[in-house]
Amino acid sequence: MGLFAADEVGLEIARFLGEKDQSMACLVMDSKDPKDLNRSILPALNAQEVFYSDELYEDAVLKRLKGLAPDLIILAWW
Repeated sequence: MGLFAADEVGLEIARFLGEKDQSMACLVMDSKDPKDLNRSILPALNAQEVFYSDELYEDAVLKRLKGLAPDLIILAWW
Protein backbone atom coordinates (compact mmCIF):
# COMPACT_ATOMS: atom_id res chain seq x y z
CA MET A 1 0.00 0.00 0.00
CA GLY A 2 1.15 3.53 -0.66
CA LEU A 3 0.05 6.88 0.73
CA PHE A 4 0.29 10.30 -0.87
CA ALA A 5 -0.21 12.59 2.12
CA ALA A 6 -0.38 16.37 2.46
CA ASP A 7 -1.87 18.90 4.85
CA GLU A 8 -4.29 18.05 7.66
CA VAL A 9 -6.15 15.32 5.78
CA GLY A 10 -2.90 13.57 4.90
CA LEU A 11 -1.75 13.79 8.50
CA GLU A 12 -4.98 12.31 9.85
CA ILE A 13 -4.94 9.44 7.33
CA ALA A 14 -1.27 8.76 8.16
CA ARG A 15 -2.08 8.68 11.87
CA PHE A 16 -5.07 6.41 11.30
CA LEU A 17 -3.07 3.94 9.21
CA GLY A 18 -0.15 4.10 11.64
CA GLU A 19 -2.43 3.27 14.57
CA LYS A 20 -3.68 0.25 12.60
CA ASP A 21 -0.06 -0.86 12.03
CA GLN A 22 -0.58 -0.79 8.27
CA SER A 23 2.60 -1.54 6.39
CA MET A 24 3.36 1.09 3.75
CA ALA A 25 5.45 0.38 0.69
CA CYS A 26 5.79 4.11 0.14
CA LEU A 27 4.90 7.51 1.46
CA VAL A 28 4.86 10.55 -0.81
CA MET A 29 4.69 13.97 0.81
CA ASP A 30 4.20 17.50 -0.53
CA SER A 31 7.58 19.09 -1.26
CA LYS A 32 6.19 22.56 -0.62
CA ASP A 33 4.61 21.58 2.73
CA PRO A 34 2.97 25.00 3.24
CA LYS A 35 1.63 24.10 6.68
CA ASP A 36 4.85 22.39 7.89
CA LEU A 37 3.07 19.08 8.54
CA ASN A 38 5.55 16.70 6.87
CA ARG A 39 7.50 16.42 10.13
CA SER A 40 4.33 15.06 11.77
CA ILE A 41 3.28 12.87 8.83
CA LEU A 42 6.63 11.10 8.50
CA PRO A 43 6.82 9.52 11.98
CA ALA A 44 3.12 8.56 11.93
CA LEU A 45 3.81 5.69 9.51
CA ASN A 46 6.30 2.94 8.98
CA ALA A 47 7.05 3.37 5.26
CA GLN A 48 9.67 1.42 3.33
CA GLU A 49 10.36 4.34 0.99
CA VAL A 50 9.72 8.07 1.37
CA PHE A 51 9.47 10.41 -1.59
CA TYR A 52 8.59 14.05 -2.10
CA SER A 53 6.24 15.34 -4.76
CA ASP A 54 8.91 17.27 -6.67
CA GLU A 55 10.83 13.99 -7.18
CA LEU A 56 7.97 12.30 -9.02
CA TYR A 57 9.19 13.62 -12.36
CA GLU A 58 12.53 11.82 -12.06
CA ASP A 59 12.85 8.55 -13.97
CA ALA A 60 14.80 6.86 -11.17
CA VAL A 61 12.09 7.68 -8.62
CA LEU A 62 9.31 6.48 -10.91
CA LYS A 63 11.18 3.20 -11.41
CA ARG A 64 11.59 2.78 -7.65
CA LEU A 65 7.89 3.47 -7.10
CA LYS A 66 6.91 1.05 -9.83
CA GLY A 67 9.25 -1.59 -8.39
CA LEU A 68 7.46 -1.40 -5.04
CA ALA A 69 4.29 -2.56 -6.82
CA PRO A 70 1.79 -1.29 -4.25
CA ASP A 71 -1.59 -2.97 -4.59
CA LEU A 72 -3.35 0.20 -3.47
CA ILE A 73 -2.40 3.89 -3.31
CA ILE A 74 -4.37 6.30 -1.16
CA LEU A 75 -4.40 9.96 -2.17
CA ALA A 76 -4.95 12.19 0.87
CA TRP A 77 -3.82 15.44 -0.67
CA TRP A 78 -5.96 18.42 0.37
